[in-house]
Amino acid sequence: MDSLCGNTYRQVLSGGAAYQLRSYASNPTDQIAFIEYSLPYTSKTSIKLFNSFGADVSTITEGIIEPGTYQSAVSVSDLSPGVYYCVMQSGLFHTMQTIVVTR
Repeated sequence: MDSLCGNTYRQVLSGGAAYQLRSYASNPTDQIAFIEYSLPYTSKTSIKLFNSFGADVSTITEGIIEPGTYQSAVSVSDLSPGVYYCVMQSGLFHTMQTIVVTR
């Protein structure tokens, strides 16, 4: 095995949680979007809402977050109707959920 593949490995225990991002309750919504996210490790994490043009319209959370499952209620009442993208970046993990805002 060459050095590009790795010669030694270290086991890392996650405590059973997995990276996850999901919207729940009402989607589409006109007032509040509910999201739930899980982290298996303490890591620098950001969750942001982007419009269909790719502009960052809201930062839901950003910082060093401990492992666990979290829920957030995000007000969308000041956003125009349309499709928005909730993007989670945590370490090398990256995922996205669609949130539809109606009136």
